[in-house]
Amino acid sequence: MENNEKDKFGMNFDNINPDELTDSQLLDLEKQLYLMEDFANKNSQMSEKFYQGQIINGKKEGKGLLIDLNGDVFEGVFKNDKKEGFGVYLFESGKRYVGEFKNDAFEGYGSFFYRNGSEYYGEIHEGEMHGFGNYHYPSGSYYIGEFLKGEMEGDGIFYFGGNERYEGEFKQDNMNGIGKYFYADGDYFEGQFENDTKNGFGITYYSNGERIEGFWKDDKKNGICTYYFCDEDYILNFYEENIINGEGYFYDKINDIKLTFFIEKNVMQKFLNLELYILERIKKCEDYINHHEENKISDENDKFIIDLNFNNLIKLFEFFDTDPKGVFLDQLFNLNWKSENLKNFSVKIQCFNVLCEKKFEIDEYSQHLKNCENKLPEYNENSNI
Repeated sequence: MENNEKDKFGMNFDNINPDELTDSQLLDLEKQLYLMEDFANKNSQMSEKFYQGQIINGKKEGKGLLIDLNGDVFEGVFKNDKKEGFGVYLFESGKRYVGEFKNDAFEGYGSFFYRNGSEYYGEIHEGEMHGFGNYHYPSGSYYIGEFLKGEMEGDGIFYFGGNERYEGEFKQDNMNGIGKYFYADGDYFEGQFENDTKNGFGITYYSNGERIEGFWKDDKKNGICTYYFCDEDYILNFYEENIINGEGYFYDKINDIKLTFFIEKNVMQKFLNLELYILERIKKCEDYINHHEENKISDENDKFIIDLNFNNLIKLFEFFDTDPKGVFLDQLFNLNWKSENLKNFSVKIQCFNVLCEKKFEIDEYSQHLKNCENKLPEYNENSNI
């Protein structure tokens, strides 16, 4: 049944630029969509298509309204019996399209409105989101970037709730490829993604200037990872699904030496080269290098007085889930200072608390830490040190 009476809804498509629809035009279109939906519901039992609009030489030409037998409704511009130009299409399911048509298909620039509240604005090709566009979710999240055959694919930015976002490559609607994930607290991760998770090599940059470089699998650290502090001291560990196991080491950049340790399930078990580390520190001690003659003790043992400061190790102690300071001090006090390597030195240690300037001999150090008015909160008073 064809009808060329006056347009029932009176929609005006003159001078409409689909790229620059105003709020007023969008509101008018929304009202017309509801009218079209109501009209379609009332005529859902039609036995043939319904057309109302202009006809030239027996073909739909110009503005018109078409209701299909499946309940879909189109109002817009026809050319040579096909949808061409700007129009509005209401699916029987409730999905809506507002935009350009070419050769009877969605093609050009347009918008999809879905029943669940999702919306798409952008390029359309062969009836699908294709090219550059914006997709908004009911939750408030949205994507701006490239689409391929209806899916997020190519470069884009996905904005999550809570001020988090991902910038990078997408494939088949997922974060896939190289990208950056920005967290609300100012931290961000840059590296490889696969199926919306961190997979492969990447770097997490923390807002305090520190970073961790290494390998991830399914959003968990797996393999060798290196944690860099602001002063470029670093900790190297081996991870298994975010759990540290095995040997690792702390690189002391100021002294250019390594303190090796063994970790089991994130818990420090032992420092493997503590005596060697101390000896290297002694060799690099400025007082020893420049003033060793003045520091020599005038007694039968003929020892050198050496001041050691381990405050740079505090960041190492604070890195692990449990405080390894106790393990460090246990081993430090148990070292045989009469050994061939250490017997020539009388060592004083700077308090771990940076606010305390006191130095103590090894056998006095433990008691001082327990009684220090400025002792660190991580220090365990129940330690057997």
